Amino acid sequence: MKPVPAVPTLPAAPFQASPTAPPVAAATPPSSTSGLIAALDWLDSLGAKGLDGQSLNEIGLRNGVLTVDDQRSNSQFTFQNISLGLRRPADGGVAFNVGEEGKNGWQLKVAVGAPSNGVRSIDISADRVPSNNLLLAARLKDFTYAADLPLSGELKGEIARDGLPTYFRGEISAGKGSVVDLKVPDAHLEAPNDSVPNWQLGLSGGNFLLAGEKGEDAVLFNRIAIRIRLDTDNRRVILTQCDISNGEIGIAGSGSLDYAGREARLTLGMAATPMPVSVLKRIWPVLVAPEVREWTIDRVDKGTLQQLDVAINAPTHTLVRGGPAIPDEGLSINFLASNVTVRPVDDMPSVRDGDMKGRISGRTVNVTVAQGAIDTPSGRKLTMSDFLFEVPDLVPKPSPARVKFRIEGPVPAAAEILQSDR
Repeated sequence: MKPVPAVPTLPAAPFQASPTAPPVAAATPPSSTSGLIAALDWLDSLGAKGLDGQSLNEIGLRNGVLTVDDQRSNSQFTFQNISLGLRRPADGGVAFNVGEEGKNGWQLKVAVGAPSNGVRSIDISADRVPSNNLLLAARLKDFTYAADLPLSGELKGEIARDGLPTYFRGEISAGKGSVVDLKVPDAHLEAPNDSVPNWQLGLSGGNFLLAGEKGEDAVLFNRIAIRIRLDTDNRRVILTQCDISNGEIGIAGSGSLDYAGREARLTLGMAATPMPVSVLKRIWPVLVAPEVREWTIDRVDKGTLQQLDVAINAPTHTLVRGGPAIPDEGLSINFLASNVTVRPVDDMPSVRDGDMKGRISGRTVNVTVAQGAIDTPSGRKLTMSDFLFEVPDLVPKPSPARVKFRIEGPVPAAAEILQSDR
């Protein structure tokens, strides 16, 4: 950003000085110190030397136009109806104020006292100051956020000779507005407003890619709408909307995280449209029924998920692997899939073209396949029916599991299966 000249592009405006003096730009601060302290020391010296040997106590302008050319971002910013003042109180120090007149007017005042016992007092007051203006003035390197929030409040403290504060106290409040990551412009943070008394975080648009397994195409989700409300008064994080899709595959959900009590509790409901089983395995959250997730990933190879409903209402620490048991009523998963290929038992052929139905609670698992086909290693055919995979209790580790099924077909095919080690 180019240094702002002492007198920016302005219409005719009063210029207050006592006595009349050349433009401020004619004076150059000393270089014996640096930064804020150097500027303050220079302003203190104006009381004795002034400009060209004359004392300068006050300078100001009204209804000016300030233009800032930021060469870092190749952007130019123009501020209308700007008023500013710089005054040296009789007891030393400096008082500075800047503001904008009009409908969306704002004002910032900074008063720094004279040196006393190695420190200077500092008093900052803000009235609806746009946060974007402060970020622009701060010239933060590689800062990629825009914050359109009006800030009001007051801070009092002291700064030492090195320019660092020894203490600060006060209060700053942010009004209605938004915070946007310029690299991800579809994400935004909204301050409380007249209709919603909480901060809200939103994400819209954008896309994310799920990498495919070997031989499978990646899946792109390009329709995203997520809204989160931060209810700090009641200590809750509320997922008011979660819609993720690509026009063919979609997931929707809502829920909340309640951390008001001794144990944080997650409440979540989700549903999905039909999708390939391979996509389900990639999007299945690792914290939701991890044992069943592993069984599905390891043993279900192909098929189409027709229906999925997930409901969670449990303390968060029970959702972690190795943690306490999740209550039986704390988890409910119901799904229906068609044309699946499943490997129910190690060292035995897979079952294909089966219709699978599953019901999972916090403590139990029940997966059934009404009928499917088995191809033996030599190419013989068998029909499997009434397949049942059941875990009566997920609490013991390892969890007990039962597998039952009926096989029909030629005796040689059945004998081939019975001869396996399993």
